[in-house]
Amino acid sequence: MDVSWISGEVLPVPGEATILAEEHGGHLSAVAIRDVFENGLREMGVPQKDIGHIVLQRDQVEKEVQNLLSNQMNMAPDAWRRFIGRILQSRLHDWFSQRKVRVDDSVDVDVHVPLFVLSAPQVPGCAASFKAEGKATQRLAWKVSVLGAGLEGSGVLEASVSSSFSATCGETKVVFLPISVPVEKVTITERGHPIGEGHRVNAKGLKVTGSPGLLLLPAGTTPPVGDVAQRYTLAGDTSGALATYEHMLFSMFGRSLNVGVQAFGSDVGIHTAVEMSTLVTLTYELRGGFDYELHFLEEGEGRVWGAITGTGPTGRASLGF
Repeated sequence: MDVSWISGEVLPVPGEATILAEEHGGHLSAVAIRDVFENGLREMGVPQKDIGHIVLQRDQVEKEVQNLLSNQMNMAPDAWRRFIGRILQSRLHDWFSQRKVRVDDSVDVDVHVPLFVLSAPQVPGCAASFKAEGKATQRLAWKVSVLGAGLEGSGVLEASVSSSFSATCGETKVVFLPISVPVEKVTITERGHPIGEGHRVNAKGLKVTGSPGLLLLPAGTTPPVGDVAQRYTLAGDTSGALATYEHMLFSMFGRSLNVGVQAFGSDVGIHTAVEMSTLVTLTYELRGGFDYELHFLEEGEGRVWGAITGTGPTGRASLGF
């Protein structure tokens, strides 16, 4: 994901972030997520013919384990991904043990990882809010895994912010986490001979560089838009009244998110998995007289507005918001 859109006015929001110790059963690893694993090998400079072979082995092992445990698949999705990751690491170890990864250089890269995006339609009176369910003191919390390349381990941290925030007409706000992670320039060798070169994220060198923040994006700036999540057909409501809608959200395991950065003059992907670990409620107040489209993000967690059409409550044309 191109994160150049993550800029704007930083708003005050109490929050904190800490790096987590190794979880029981191990952290989530890149090998458990096929496209992340494959992209990481490519960025490291593993020859394409070898990537095809390794990924094929990975898929075969995953299928074998799924068939073996078809009657025992009652574990939580996040536990399953850590479990399959450990098995895949063990079974693929032989190929990696015969090759060496030489680190030629390393640079720390600062990046803002988006945790959640909230927006309100650009119609006067519309608003959106995001709050944690439960006790009044409940905080919004996320777990962020930065995934190492190949069979390398991951760095994991937990972040939390104050229990609610909101957006009004046309605003887009982003909860983000500032981190620093080493990006290494590497050469892959086999029997002492170079067979490829590229870049590798050293996820175990993950550092928190500040507290979580809240950004108000500049007017007209939005993240990459994904599929339609919901349509609200209110164009027939000529009263212009506000209608309120609520949605409960809970992410059981992290969605993969590739945050693109520059290192050594090249594009490098920092592959993350962001898990929202609290139950939250999204509330939208929508003005009658318009039809609205609410979209998922192309990558990451959150909701943004797409097409807004209608004549407005006065009956005059009001298009192009």
